[in-house]
Amino acid sequence: MLKQVEIALLRHELVIAAARPKQIVRLLFSRYDEGMHYGTHVDDALMDGQRTDLSFTVFVSPPEAYDGGSLVIDEPGADRAFRLGAGEMLLYPSSSLHRVEPVTRGSRLVLIGWIRSYLRSAEAREILFDLERTIAILRAQQGPDQRELPAELELLLKTRSNLLRMWAED
Repeated sequence: MLKQVEIALLRHELVIAAARPKQIVRLLFSRYDEGMHYGTHVDDALMDGQRTDLSFTVFVSPPEAYDGGSLVIDEPGADRAFRLGAGEMLLYPSSSLHRVEPVTRGSRLVLIGWIRSYLRSAEAREILFDLERTIAILRAQQGPDQRELPAELELLLKTRSNLLRMWAED
């Protein structure tokens, strides 16, 4: 089942645009029962001999199945707490300090994993993600019957490809 999840993640349009995944380094299920938590930490920089650029949590249990258990990410200025719906995923830099708050009722089941990106730089990933979003907006405005792309869209596609060529690592 983990292999099927890995394949689905590597094909997911938003994961591709945001992470530029070279590979999923590791996947595992994690269960937190009442009283369990995970203290503040940063994920390992290397797992199985591979660099980890991005971490993700896929929420398996629906939020009504448990209380507490928020994934809290330390962001500049404030902590942000997340309790997403079943099947929803949070993708975040592996370099982020984060924790899991104590579960106070029920069981919290999640799938966690780590991605090695073709792009080491978080800034490069962000720039390319913004380009992908802009390209998607412009394509949607064109409609399905458009045979030729406008010059502006062609330039954005060229820029995206050339930035990938400049920043990507094999």
